[in-house]
Parts: sequence; C-alpha cells; structure tokens
Amino acid sequence: MARRDPSWVVARFSFCLGPLIAILATIVYVISAPAWIVGGDSGEIVTVFARGGVAHPPGYPLYVMILRMFAWVPGNAPHVAGTVTAVMGGFAVAALHRACRAWGASVGAATIASAVFASSAVMWRLSSAPEVFVLNVVIACCIAAAAAPNAPTAARAALAPSGWKRAAQLGFYAGLGLANHHSIVLLAPLGLWAFARSVREDDRKWRPFCAALGALAIGLMPYAYLYVCARNADTNVAWVWGDIHDAASLVGHFRRAEFGSTRLALRDAPLEPLLQLKEMGWALVRDLLGLPVLVAVAAIASLKRVRAEMVALACALLLAGPGFVAIFNIAPRGVGAAIVERFYLMPAALVCLCAAIALDRFLPRLDQRLSASIAVSLMVLIAGFALGATRVAEDHRPTVANYIHNTLAIAPRHAIIVGSGDQKFSGFAFARFVERQRLDVAFITPEMLHASWYRERQSRELGVTLGAPPPDRVALVSTLLSTGRPVAFAGPVPKGVLEAGFVTFPLGTLQVIEPAHAVIPSARSLEATNIEMLSTFELEPVASPTSASWAGATFGEYARTWLVLEAMLRASGDAEHAQSCHDRAQAFAPWLGKGSW
Repeated sequence: MARRDPSWVVARFSFCLGPLIAILATIVYVISAPAWIVGGDSGEIVTVFARGGVAHPPGYPLYVMILRMFAWVPGNAPHVAGTVTAVMGGFAVAALHRACRAWGASVGAATIASAVFASSAVMWRLSSAPEVFVLNVVIACCIAAAAAPNAPTAARAALAPSGWKRAAQLGFYAGLGLANHHSIVLLAPLGLWAFARSVREDDRKWRPFCAALGALAIGLMPYAYLYVCARNADTNVAWVWGDIHDAASLVGHFRRAEFGSTRLALRDAPLEPLLQLKEMGWALVRDLLGLPVLVAVAAIASLKRVRAEMVALACALLLAGPGFVAIFNIAPRGVGAAIVERFYLMPAALVCLCAAIALDRFLPRLDQRLSASIAVSLMVLIAGFALGATRVAEDHRPTVANYIHNTLAIAPRHAIIVGSGDQKFSGFAFARFVERQRLDVAFITPEMLHASWYRERQSRELGVTLGAPPPDRVALVSTLLSTGRPVAFAGPVPKGVLEAGFVTFPLGTLQVIEPAHAVIPSARSLEATNIEMLSTFELEPVASPTSASWAGATFGEYARTWLVLEAMLRASGDAEHAQSCHDRAQAFAPWLGKGSW
C-alpha cells in the first residue's frame, strides 16, 4: 500500500494557518505591551482612551471609538490601551494573510509572508503600544483583498467580490480608513482600478457608483462620534484638541488645517527625500528579512508580461512608500527616525503581499509542501521576534513616564513649565488628566500658541493674555513671569531669552527662569541640590538608551542639567567639580562625546 503524504493532514486545515500566525503574534504583542506611556503620541492617546475627548487632527475617531469600547476594563490605562492595540495587530496579520490568498498566493506563501510581517520590529513595536497604524493596516489589507482580481478558483472567487458588491466594499473600507488615518488615500491607484473594474463587471453602471458613495458615507460615520465628543466633553477632566463646534470646524479637524494635510510637524524643515528613501529602504529590507529584494527581482522578471492589476498594486506601494516619505518634513535622525518609522508599516504590508505572490513564482510547488511552509513560518516568527526584541525593548522603556513623574516631583509649587516635543506635550497631558498629578502645575508648548483655542485655554487657566503667533519666547517669558508664578523650561532655554537679560539655573530636569535682577544660588550649592534631587529620581537600572529613540531624547534632558552646571563651575574656576558634572552628563547621554548633542 502506498504511503500517504503526511502533508494531507495539514492541507485539510490550511484555512487555520493565517489565524494561527495571527494568534501567535498577538500573544507576543500582548505580553510585551508596556504598563506606562512611551514616546510620541502615546500619552495623548491613552488620555483620550481613559478620559474621552478628541485627539490631535484628524482625531482618529475609528481607533478612538474602538479603544473607548474597552475603557471599562479595570487595570493600568496604558497597558489596557496597548492590549487592545495588540489585538488589532493580530487582526492586521490575519487580514494580510487573507489579502495574499485573494491575490492568488498559495497557503504556504501567504503564511510565510504573514509571519515575516508579524515578526518585523516595526510591526511588533506599533502593535504593542497605543498607536493608530496597525488598524490602518487592517483596513488597507481589506481594501487589497476587495480589489483582488477575480480568479477561476473557487477559493479566490469567494474572497474577491464583483460588481456593485466590490464597489460597496471599497467605499466602506475607504470611509473607515479615512476615519482612522489619512494615509489610506495612498492606496488610491489600487482602489480606483478596482472600482473601475467593478463598474465594468456590473450590468447597471449606476449601481457601483451609488453603492460606493453610500458605503463611503457609512464608513465616515465615526466623525459624527468625534463631533459629539467634542461638544460634550469637559475640558477640565478630558483632553479635547481644538474647538469643534460646527460642520466647518469638524471639516478643518478632518483635513488637519492646523498642521497642513501633508506635513508631519508644525515646524518648517527642509525636505531630504534621498535620506528618507535610504532610511526607509534599509528599514524594510532589515525588518522584512530581505523580502523587498525578492519583490524587486520578481518585478524585473515580470516586465515582459505586466498585468493591469499588478501595475495598480505596484503604484499603490510606490505611492505609500517612496512617494510619501519623500515629502516628510522631519528628518530620520535621532528621535525623528522613531517618528517617520511609523509610516513604514503600510508599505511593509504591501511589500509582504507582493512577496507572497513572488514566492509562488520562484517556488511553484510551495502549495504542495505545506508542512515545510509551516516550519519555515515558525522559524521566521522565532527569528524575527528574536532580532527585533532589543529594538522593541528600547522603544518600550519607561523613560518618558519616569521623566514626567520626576519633573513634576521637583517642580516648584504652581510652576509654569514651558516645553516642546510630542513626548512632553502628551506626557504632561496624561499626568494631568489621567493620573491627576500636580494639578497646580501648568504646562505650555509655545508652538501650540498659534492655535487660538489653545491660546485662549491657556490664557484662561493662567489669568493672563498670551500673545498671538508667532510665539515670541522673550515676550512669552515676560508674560508668564508677570503672573508671579515660578517659570521653568523643560528643555533648552532659547538664546533670545538669555540675551534679553533673564537669568537661569538648572533644577533637576528643569531650567528655572528668573527676572534680570534676581539672585541665583552659587554653582556649588546648585550642584549639591541637583545631586540630592538625582538620588530621588525614578531611573531604569539599565544602560543608557540610544540617541535615536524617545528614551534617548529624554535622557538628554537629564544630561542638559549637568552640562549647564559644568559650564557654571568652569566659569567660576572649579575644574574638579565641573569634570564631575561632565561625567554625570555623559552617563546619561554617552553620545555627547561623539558630537551628537
């Protein structure tokens, strides 16, 4: 009797492989979800999750709605929000597997590509902390699956609808995508091609248009939730960005009027497209274990028999990847690398989709070797998670949370803290609205004063009239000091403030500002005071972080205090204590000696 191939058992349960990879990845994401806020927008997102309100433009109402559904879950707010996001990450992996199958990839190829994506460092990092990008991947993969060309096989035909049904799915997913993150529009080449195909497939040409428009409107409904939240939230207990009071202000929030639709930050910085492309290319090749190279080889090999659907998919990939990052106004240097890396996630998913198709081209019998495919997928998961563990651990350090706690612990009573940076802006909001720490302390971000709602809100809290933009730091400091409250910078003191005659001295993580006639303590007494404060700080008992991370940028804030003290001591002729302060600065930020400060 002929011996039966053991892979037939696996083949019977091949439909479980996608969910299996997703479940394994979700377990890793959940286990690694931090119980504290991390850098970037983490503090703001957790604040909106725990207290309600409105996040920064465009508000991400779909993601916020899903988070708010679990606000009743007891436990640490950052960890609960991270766990919910981790589950979304699992759905993203499953959606990618489904999209690969819809585009004709074999079960084995789809499973391997999904395992590579699931275990990539960027996917792991963004799936285990509160971020909107993994939900964006879920929707993007649903669009890709709905856009897949119909095929003769029953399995693929079931995954790829036709006619007005395809148009309705595309419209609905497009609406949901816009209600989550605007970068979903970068899939327009693929979506428009699929919509045109749905029109050709339907006998009644008007039906796809009506179905798509109706479904798009339904998908955008989360913005109604955003409007209700903005109108009903109490700004004393919930974080509400902006003043959404009518349709015009809601549209302004939707189109990111305060930032500019295509800008990542308020500041005007020169574009560096070549550097952006270099960093993105290296990150994708590294995180996806070389799959982008396979995709490039497959694309070159297929030039002689190009199909329209593959051109549409390739255009979406190029637009979401190189085309998008080339216009970023944040350079991928230092903490900027952590900011722009988040936008590599959707291109990474599209690369894995293309790679699954390419794997079947180069390994045509892969669908007959499911046992081997499963073994490779499991090895990829183990290798990917092992390679990315250090980077994810670095990203999930409690440095930002500790910095916020330490700063509030040493801040003078009724202090006004002036600072810039996403980690400070969202971190102090989390401490105020969620943890209810030091409600006597006010935090102001000067760059935000360009927004009338923010300026009016801060003026009302401080009892003074803050000037209109552009923010003049000297005038701002003068106005804040007129309140009689202590004023300090969480960060470097602007050069103009020093030149205007104000005096400053370091205190813990702050740079205290005093009027020109004020008498400040001696350098030696300040050193003793800061040494005492340092002994009370919450600091991780591990090595200093890298400079290209939120933790590294935050450790630099500690180092700044000791650099200022070093300069003060050297000016007074105390070289021995100055060197001691220099050593402490380098203990926080070892890269100082390399010219990175």
